[in-house]
Amino acid sequence: MVHAKLISWFERSGSPLLLAALFWVTGSLPVLAHATLVSASPADGAVLSTAPQELSLDFNEPVSPIILKLAYPDGRILLVPETSVVPAGGTLHITSMSVQEQGSYALIWRVISADGHPVSGIVGFSVGAPSKGKVALSADETPEATKAAIIVDRALLYMASFAGIGGVMALSLLGQPVGRLRRFLEPGLAIVILLAVLALGLQGLDVLAISPGNLFDAATWKAGFETSYADTLAVLVFASLVALFAGRVGIVSARPLSFFALVLMAGAFTLSGHASDARPHWLSGAAVFFHVVAIAFWIGALIPLVIALVRPTEQSARFLLRFSATIPFAIVVLLVSGLVLSILQMRHLATFAPTDYGRVLAIKLGIVAVIFLIALINRLWLTTPAVDALKVQSDGESALSVSRDAQRRLATMVLVELFLVAAVFSAVSLWRFTPPPRALIEAAQRPASVHMDGARLSADVTVTPGVVGYVNLTIDPAILGDEDIAIHGVAIELQSSAANDAPIRVNATLSEAGQWTVPNLYLAKAGTWTVSLKFALDGADSEALTGQVAILEE
Repeated sequence: MVHAKLISWFERSGSPLLLAALFWVTGSLPVLAHATLVSASPADGAVLSTAPQELSLDFNEPVSPIILKLAYPDGRILLVPETSVVPAGGTLHITSMSVQEQGSYALIWRVISADGHPVSGIVGFSVGAPSKGKVALSADETPEATKAAIIVDRALLYMASFAGIGGVMALSLLGQPVGRLRRFLEPGLAIVILLAVLALGLQGLDVLAISPGNLFDAATWKAGFETSYADTLAVLVFASLVALFAGRVGIVSARPLSFFALVLMAGAFTLSGHASDARPHWLSGAAVFFHVVAIAFWIGALIPLVIALVRPTEQSARFLLRFSATIPFAIVVLLVSGLVLSILQMRHLATFAPTDYGRVLAIKLGIVAVIFLIALINRLWLTTPAVDALKVQSDGESALSVSRDAQRRLATMVLVELFLVAAVFSAVSLWRFTPPPRALIEAAQRPASVHMDGARLSADVTVTPGVVGYVNLTIDPAILGDEDIAIHGVAIELQSSAANDAPIRVNATLSEAGQWTVPNLYLAKAGTWTVSLKFALDGADSEALTGQVAILEE
């Protein structure tokens, strides 16, 4: 019988644990939350008349610098010393770097956000005029081989942990002796520990943007230990050890231990990842926790259920009935928590189609719809005949062929369900290197700003929001030195970096708060905009300032 052969192979290889947890049916695994660069000073593409005294990078959330490098016009690329980087919330201030000679510079940055995932980029600017000729520079991106290793390791890690820890919980709760399936569970739980250790090293490779050949370097493991993902892995390993112990005790003692292991695993996923880092944190954390619990119970029970159908015992019918009675509650928790997570990550339907995150979600939901349809068919038409067949066999009687057929059909449908869940997992693994829309929205809602210094005046210019569309422009001038200067007006010219675009010329009005403002100004294109200010002073006197702001796509 094909099912018996499959189960026999599963038990020999331990690979059911690589099929089962398979995953997140309506929410999201804690994969990537990417911090997003909101603005830089100088802005990307800016051409400055004088050298800046300080460089800064402004992100949509707090970050920690991993490595920053400054490329000079003469081709030198120097590491920015740690002592020259001052983090202040979501802003990194870079001081003590010599930017004096004329030509093009590039600030190459790589940071890590609170969720434990590194991101990188490059900001270019020029002093005086751009350098002749262009030097190809790139941000410190994670090598493709490291990305592939991370995706495979995490897929296997989630599969093994959900099938192993969830399996112990499902078996003990539904009345199937855990010890009977010990040889099925214990290899998988041991695999969880090995994969978690490997994941820590791969995290270090990701942080440092280096290839798998550096896996055994001490610096790699140190970098992995310093991220929040290390906390997730540590708790996950502890949960696996508790589950291993639960598999060696009686069913009564296994229940509290397996419940404790499941709580540990669910808690582990709230310690890192973009799903748990979305605001409000209490809601996202709770949604992740209950989502993990529901998925673990469901996936943890599926392979033991196939085994119960193929190799029935006297407990098999009770196991199937209890699973059938309990799974609707798990599905409700799964749907509610998944809906909450999707709303927190997507924010609104407009972000669904145009983003990679939304496209992956659409693929996932399509497969999920099929999985739920199969689960409904199983419950309404296949469960009762399969239970009857199991009861007949447990009484030592010959099962009717029609009942045996129902038993086979149910086992087949559960296996199809498992492989479809595996397909969902494969799709959502792409989220590891894809920013969720809420991170992009949070970045877009932040204002774009630039500070300008002149001979007698300085000014802070703020564009709110810093995205394409209607914006409010605010200018805060300040007088340098002790000179008594009166500002009578501000003429503004905005020039897009796009070729052949005509400049926008407007005059600001003075608000009651003492700021010069331009409300409802329409900016049609994303990119770097040059902002030129001309302050009308006493008589025919004037002061001109120039700077650049980066405007993002909406």
